[in-house]
Amino acid sequence: MSKLYVIFLFFICFNSYTQKVDLDALPIEVSYVSYPKRPFPPEYTTYSVEYDIPANVATQLGISAPQLKSSCCKMSGYKDVNRGGHFMVRIGLETPTYGNVKELTSTYKVKDQSGKEVQKTSYYISFNYAFQANIVIMDYKQAIIGKFTNISRVSNEGKTQEFSTSAQMKEYWSKNAMTLIVPLWKKLLNDNIVQAGYILNSDYGYHNVSKEKAKLWILDSKKHPEFEAFQQHYETIKTAFGGMTPSTPLDKSSLNSAITYFESLPSKYSADEKSDRKIRYAAYFNLGVIYYWLEDFENAAKNADLLVKNDYDKSDGTSLLSSIERVKASLAANNAPNRHMVRDIANATPPASAEWGGTQAAAVPSAALDEDDLRYGENNAQLGGAPSQKAAEDKKAQTAYEIQNIMDQIDDLVENIKKRNADLKVQIKALDEEIAKDSTNAKLYYTRGVKRRSLAPYEKGHWEGVVKDFQKASTLKPKDEDYLFDYALILGNVGRHEEAIKEYDRLIALKPKHVKAFQNKANLLQYLGRYPQSIEASNRALELDSKNFDAMMLRGFTYYYMDKYEDALRDFEAAIPLNLKSGYAHAAKGYVKNAQGKFEEAIPYFDKSAQIEPKQARPYANKAFSLGNLNKMDEAKKQIAEAIKLGPTYGNAYYIRAWLNLKEKNYEAVYADVKKCLDYRFPERYKPWTVLGEAYMEMGEYDKAKEMFEQALAMKKNYAPALQGQANLLKIKK
Repeated sequence: MSKLYVIFLFFICFNSYTQKVDLDALPIEVSYVSYPKRPFPPEYTTYSVEYDIPANVATQLGISAPQLKSSCCKMSGYKDVNRGGHFMVRIGLETPTYGNVKELTSTYKVKDQSGKEVQKTSYYISFNYAFQANIVIMDYKQAIIGKFTNISRVSNEGKTQEFSTSAQMKEYWSKNAMTLIVPLWKKLLNDNIVQAGYILNSDYGYHNVSKEKAKLWILDSKKHPEFEAFQQHYETIKTAFGGMTPSTPLDKSSLNSAITYFESLPSKYSADEKSDRKIRYAAYFNLGVIYYWLEDFENAAKNADLLVKNDYDKSDGTSLLSSIERVKASLAANNAPNRHMVRDIANATPPASAEWGGTQAAAVPSAALDEDDLRYGENNAQLGGAPSQKAAEDKKAQTAYEIQNIMDQIDDLVENIKKRNADLKVQIKALDEEIAKDSTNAKLYYTRGVKRRSLAPYEKGHWEGVVKDFQKASTLKPKDEDYLFDYALILGNVGRHEEAIKEYDRLIALKPKHVKAFQNKANLLQYLGRYPQSIEASNRALELDSKNFDAMMLRGFTYYYMDKYEDALRDFEAAIPLNLKSGYAHAAKGYVKNAQGKFEEAIPYFDKSAQIEPKQARPYANKAFSLGNLNKMDEAKKQIAEAIKLGPTYGNAYYIRAWLNLKEKNYEAVYADVKKCLDYRFPERYKPWTVLGEAYMEMGEYDKAKEMFEQALAMKKNYAPALQGQANLLKIKK
């Protein structure tokens, strides 16, 4: 055999084992019924809608009940009746608000006619706006099924255009404020109502899905020996899937030839090289999709596992496994054999009036929309029924509904977190590969840091990676303020406070008017107990933005920790008009009064704070402290219980409860609450140490008491209660 022939034969053989393998994602159409996440009993086939819309809101925004119904409450799979359906959806709107109006400036540089660069100032107004809405779902047995409250309550930021003079800006605002704000309210309401409608239908609706796109991976390398077979079987599958409808399942007999073909490929292309793994990947993927829509979940899962083990693209395998589990859970929850049970509601009828207990949905009072009043079993007399055994049963059923809703929401949240984390890992891996190719690209490091930061709370070891990525990005681009700011921020978050302060200083040197840098630096300095330096940094932030609520509160608390109570009160008073929706400044004034021993004077400030923000823990906890000092222990214990219910991680509440337990000589509870207090961030840590010292002293454990007082005084050397504790300890020992 000649050498030339051997070489020729080698190339033929080599070429046959290295055929190019390109895969193309080609579409197929699927049709099915999407079942509710939280199904009603199957006999629930009708619904009605009610509205609570203030007349001034309807007039001002030009909205009507039919518009809201069209946007939010077209419930798929149920018949719409005027009233008295198997369940009722009630929409309540409140008067929209705006506030925190600030007159601001921005500076920029331009060149004048001589070419000289000059600085110009423009003027604009910023403001916050919000729109509170509520949706409650109640069944005809008067049990609360679900509720969506405060769906538009989050404060949103808006601003005017920029003007060349302050006078122009003020004139525009006086004449056009509502012209600017009303469309923003409308958009906010519409966006949130549409979102609520999506959630309602996802939770309770039946959707007939037609011709949704799915995909198969088909060989696109024309010279490959499998090319024609792939194309032919794709057409077979495409035709078979085209016969599927929401009410008609996929016909397996029309897919047998395609299944047999794809099952033959893995043994035929079994090498470990990339081209063979791609062929196997396409075979396993296509088989998984076919079995998934045939609802043969055992074989679908088998091929999903093989996708993972094949190690070409593991994420498709894990994604398919997740989809299988979700569909199986949905079918089980809806007691459905497959995804093709179409609801026939043409002749659906609502429950008889008698089944409503002599009342219809229209009798439900508007007050029921308040979160604290959503307890229909307790209000049964108001709804037309007698407070009987039925009321107790309804209340029990309602509680069961709410518990199940919470559990379902937790399950959904966990599932979503798992899916998101899996996606993040895939994205991080892709960024690893990009960085390996281009190790000087700051944006790649920054983007990976952002992804890692999202993953870090759920995965060990990722915080260090986040810090390194942000550090690398800021090193590669030392003049990028966003990279510098995020690097300083993450250093502070992971407890590397001194390094964070240095990075904020580096940013300030680059951008001397960076308000957030001064503010965050002040916060870190306060936490470290370097109060004069914190005041200095807060002053700089307020010089740059005199209406900065957070900076004003930060400086006020620094004065408070320095026992400069009048200065603290001045800042808290100045902060109140900067954010009228916050009760924090009112509560802070109460803190000062408590610290001054003026407990009666403190209580109205806490009441005002709770009136503005009834779901915040702080006013209840600190009012409990005032009441405890006035020896009103029963009232104090009620307030502290409410505080811990609202803020289970609010450290100050546990300190105050520890102090109340000390007053009642419940020493074991003191220790437990001090431990919880120290588990959460609590700036005045010398306080719980002092309480624990007093408890040990009263129990006769003097050495431990001495240690606790010393710990407290190491944090605040002139803290009077700790000094008094030491003095009392000396008297006892004498």
